[in-house]
Amino acid sequence: MKLNHGIIASLLLCIPFASFSQVGIGTTSPQSDLHVEGTLQVTNTDAVSTPVKLTGIGTEGRITDVVLGDNLNLTGNVLSSVRSDVASYKIATINLAATNNSNNVFNNVNLDLSGVNKEVVVFRVVGATTGFSVTGIQGGVDGRHIIIINTTSSAMSLENANSGSTASNQINTYESSAGGTLSTQGQGTFDLVYDASSQKWIVIDVRT
Repeated sequence: MKLNHGIIASLLLCIPFASFSQVGIGTTSPQSDLHVEGTLQVTNTDAVSTPVKLTGIGTEGRITDVVLGDNLNLTGNVLSSVRSDVASYKIATINLAATNNSNNVFNNVNLDLSGVNKEVVVFRVVGATTGFSVTGIQGGVDGRHIIIINTTSSAMSLENANSGSTASNQINTYESSAGGTLSTQGQGTFDLVYDASSQKWIVIDVRT
């Protein structure tokens, strides 16, 4: 059977070409396979009882999948935080005996708060065999909370605004007696929060 030119042209129009794969709605310069300039509405979609991803819009306006992190849960179209009612603290161990000090006074202690320990809240101190003091801690950012646990039998002290450490690493103990020093008699804990306004670690609790 012979096909005339009109039929051939009609058939060619029905064949998709890769060079025309981008479609624009409301725009003459599509930047994606489908580019909608304006609002988007989707109806008559299949019901999904347990969705596993969210849909979001990136910085370039592209709709993309958003993968849920470990601490989020999406069930029945409700997004919630996992263990939102329970405080969960990561713990690291610091051996002060392996760090530089002068007469058991530790200045500018590096807990690697912006590195490997950026998600750690509780620091377990080991290695001390005699009483020791800490005058400052590196890496403080506003609101950063740390808990220092002295697991040794030696007394641990935090020194108030001690010049042995850089000003922005120093500690404000709000203690008026004994030169502002706070101490544990052996095992105990210190709770500290960094205040960017004063550029000091603030002691909020001590357990001796």
